[in-house]
Amino acid sequence: AVVKMPTGLTDTIADTLIELIRVTGVIFSRKSLYQKQLLLEFGYNPWQVNKTLKRFERQGFLKISGDTLRVTKEGLSYLQEHAVYALKFHPDRRVWDKTWRILIFDIPEQERYLRDILRKKLKEWHFKKLQQSVFVTPYDCKKELKQLFSLLDIDQYVHIIPTETVGDLDKSLRQHFKLH
Repeated sequence: AVVKMPTGLTDTIADTLIELIRVTGVIFSRKSLYQKQLLLEFGYNPWQVNKTLKRFERQGFLKISGDTLRVTKEGLSYLQEHAVYALKFHPDRRVWDKTWRILIFDIPEQERYLRDILRKKLKEWHFKKLQQSVFVTPYDCKKELKQLFSLLDIDQYVHIIPTETVGDLDKSLRQHFKLH
């Protein structure tokens, strides 16, 4: 597994909070950050972590009461967004298994911001837009897509259709992705 090295203290703490929430829920102690050896592994001092946690509190992402930390609704959104933008996909463009992945979605209007995040991520990952809610890629990214759908909680609105042919689009898509 590839471990993403955080670029700074804020990223380190955000990544650690995401993991703590996944394991323990939205309430945990300041000590649990230290128990993960955050300070030792990345070389941060306790005062640096406390300063960042206080900034998260001022921004409305955390509620701090003594040694207890609770992630707020805004904090969950921030961490969700952080996790989505940290998710990467780097296909080996030299290898194509002759399978197209057609991604279709129908995300409700009240969840428009999730559609926008999804479209932005698909563009970042070099998917080809066929229609407003239809994208295609020749590269196997099922694992990354499943992570993305899970982070955005949109599994029920998105479908991946693997296919060996895309009809009359085949030639133009092969040219677009520089496939032979």
